[in-house]
Amino acid sequence: MSRQLLAQTLRGALVDRTASLHRYVQQILADNSGADETFIRALNLIARYATDIVAQLDAEWSVTGESDDDEEDRLRNVRLLLQHLLEREKLVDQRFARAGQLHVPRSLISLVSMECEALGLDRDPILTVGPPGNYETFIKSLRGFLYDDLNRIEPPPSQGRDLAMIVLPYLEGTRSPWHPVVLGHEVAHYGVHDAVDTLRSDAWVELSHAEAWDHPSEPVRRQRKMQEIMRLWVREVLCDLRAVRRYGPAGVAALSEFLEVIGATDVGRESHPPGRARVSIMLTALAPEPLDDGPFETLLAPWRAMSIADHLELLEPYATIEKILLEHSADLVASVWPDPSGPHGSEVDNDLAIRLRTPYPFEERGPVADWLAKQLLEGIPGREHCDLEGERHIVWDADVINGVWLARQRIAEHRAELAAGREPTVDGVPVFDVPVERLADKAIDTLEFLRHWRKSDGKDAKLTDASGGPAAGTLSEPEINRRLIEGSLVITPLLPDAVQEAGIDVRLSNRFIIFQRSAVRAFDALFSSDPRSIQSVGEKRWGDTFVLHPNETVLAATLEYLVMPGDLTAQVATRSSYGRLGLITATAVQVNPHFRGCLTLELVNLGGTPLVLTPGERIAQVIISTLSHGVPPRPPRKYEYPTGPQFSRVANDPEAAVLRSMREAAGTAPRSPS
Repeated sequence: MSRQLLAQTLRGALVDRTASLHRYVQQILADNSGADETFIRALNLIARYATDIVAQLDAEWSVTGESDDDEEDRLRNVRLLLQHLLEREKLVDQRFARAGQLHVPRSLISLVSMECEALGLDRDPILTVGPPGNYETFIKSLRGFLYDDLNRIEPPPSQGRDLAMIVLPYLEGTRSPWHPVVLGHEVAHYGVHDAVDTLRSDAWVELSHAEAWDHPSEPVRRQRKMQEIMRLWVREVLCDLRAVRRYGPAGVAALSEFLEVIGATDVGRESHPPGRARVSIMLTALAPEPLDDGPFETLLAPWRAMSIADHLELLEPYATIEKILLEHSADLVASVWPDPSGPHGSEVDNDLAIRLRTPYPFEERGPVADWLAKQLLEGIPGREHCDLEGERHIVWDADVINGVWLARQRIAEHRAELAAGREPTVDGVPVFDVPVERLADKAIDTLEFLRHWRKSDGKDAKLTDASGGPAAGTLSEPEINRRLIEGSLVITPLLPDAVQEAGIDVRLSNRFIIFQRSAVRAFDALFSSDPRSIQSVGEKRWGDTFVLHPNETVLAATLEYLVMPGDLTAQVATRSSYGRLGLITATAVQVNPHFRGCLTLELVNLGGTPLVLTPGERIAQVIISTLSHGVPPRPPRKYEYPTGPQFSRVANDPEAAVLRSMREAAGTAPRSPS
């Protein structure tokens, strides 16, 4: 009787845990409203599993009798299913529950999807934010992981392709400099199986190697264990090489810095070789000797030093396996790098699919990456193309990633100047104040928009040069074109029909700051420094829509990033076509000289009907005027280099401290909670 009671008690625990898991999944879905279809599909499958595992238990119990042996079978079954459930709960917690997709850029999800297609992988990506310090790739089929062991119920029919589930650390995973890790290394995990088998790395580990390992097991067993470790190490190295193949020097820099940051340089584990060996093989593949020409040797030099520096001796068997691995560096490289002869130049420039399958020609693209690095340090997120020595180059996403790593390296060099008592600046602005990583994120997002634009038969802008122009007043189309061509005025991306007779049409970006219901009784802008208590950020996919309801206020931003010179100012006005529908797109309309960034738009629907807005459509116009006298660059202000809508920073106003003191003296300051 006691065993029967225990079995029933554990059944109740299983039912309770599955109900909790179901509620947990529904809450994650609610917290990630607007997530990708694949994210929703995966969580719905997990919610279905939470119901089906109880059905599995009921089916197992229905075929057992009432004997003591049957009670033992029931008890064993419920214990096994509790363990089964626990492992699936861990998956939900580690891969979906922390921040979900809230902080994953839509452009990164799209790029992972393209990488999967380029590698011939029949998978849809799910990217989520997980714990710090590591990327995690789930190789198994999610449907199989949930249902393969549940033999008494029919799993739900497949609703699409398998999923490429990758968990990103927040700091690195959501920022563009570390794209080589997720787009190169992690995605490659889904496609390296054949390459690992082809290398036949088992043959590299001989019995004599195992005999040198002081371990109580038999030499043959030791050899098999070392071969198993070698296969895992080979898999990691091949994924590293895929990242370097895709991104060139930026691939080496991203992986090497990440390995150093997480303390993996001198650490060998069963699943991963030490970072020093991985860096050495990456450099062997890309540039075994220092580069004489181009901008990239400064990027590689720190990691050359790491790969040859004195290191801690590994314990066996890792020391022997590392030595064998390095001896086969050439075999590893040859398995990933194709014949150097192949498509290049304009053929690659104009075909994204070929570009994703072709090694990044870093020596050829060096000038473009160098130009982008200079743009980033000047507070400009690059452009969709650049003109170098009379030749126009389309900017690739790999160019942007190499450009931001070059910019980061130059900032590191500038820090050395600062240590020597000199503060380097670009146009009077300290380089440390330029958020080059955020600007690179914007550049990647712009390239993603342009990919969708061109895929839908959108055209590129063409400017007609014109000389002369008014000495003062509003800039006309010829003068705007002249300024854009000479570079004193920058607008990126610049799309067809943007430049009008007396202004520039600007488009709606895909990020929004939305007011939300809050427990805050009243928001005091001088004392409440964080508007996130009453507002939240959302991002839409390109091709998606945003509904603005009557009397609703939402902060949005322009797709275009503007760089204003010191002799120009601008006003922002709603396009009349939208004004006639009741939409106001700006309440703070002044654009100051030397402004650099995307414009924040305060969208208000004054009509009585919800308005459907499409990110990418022309929604406002910037009217540019000359100043009577140009103004010099000024120190950074509150809203500097914005790449999306900005939260209010009233609390940072220079007079805010004075006003707070006045209110405290008058007794009108909010009371601190006791």
